[in-house]
Amino acid sequence: MTTEEQPKLYAVCRTSAREGCDKYEFAVVEFNLQYALWLMQQMGIAGVFKQQSESFYRVNYFHYQAVYYPDWEMNLNDNSLTEEEFSTADFQELETAIDNCEWAIMPECYKPAGESGRTECETLGVDESSVVYHCYPKHWNEEVETQTLTQDIVAEIANKLMELQTKQAVATAKRVPREHRVVQIDPVETE
Repeated sequence: MTTEEQPKLYAVCRTSAREGCDKYEFAVVEFNLQYALWLMQQMGIAGVFKQQSESFYRVNYFHYQAVYYPDWEMNLNDNSLTEEEFSTADFQELETAIDNCEWAIMPECYKPAGESGRTECETLGVDESSVVYHCYPKHWNEEVETQTLTQDIVAEIANKLMELQTKQAVATAKRVPREHRVVQIDPVETE
């Protein structure tokens, strides 16, 4: 029996990339349930650090989960989504969120496409209520940083992934016939 791939969601936001750094204007982060729960756990740990010391600001990890692209719309439109899968209103809602420098949770059928920008160093900054992704673009001296990804958004992503995982498990259970076993006990022969 093969195991099905875990559901994934993508979150997209505009970065702090300046002129000349066009390949890094948008960050795309791929989430599965384990990653979303890990981020929540890291925020909890940072909260403990904050309680221990008021001077605590953020923990930084070397972390390569964010991928940087020049354009998120191109990546969305290249997938030939149907209106049923992703309506014009859905698209406008995402566009507004991204234009307002907020994180947008992409539909399940979204797949990043196009060429991503190369980076020298990527980190994840974690405090008690949010995370932020940083990178240094290859051959560029400036740091690129995303907007903060709050605990509420990560929880929303985790909830959507749990829902998708449940739907996937139910669909799998319907497709796989149950195996019925019959146990037959032979009578013991006595002499």
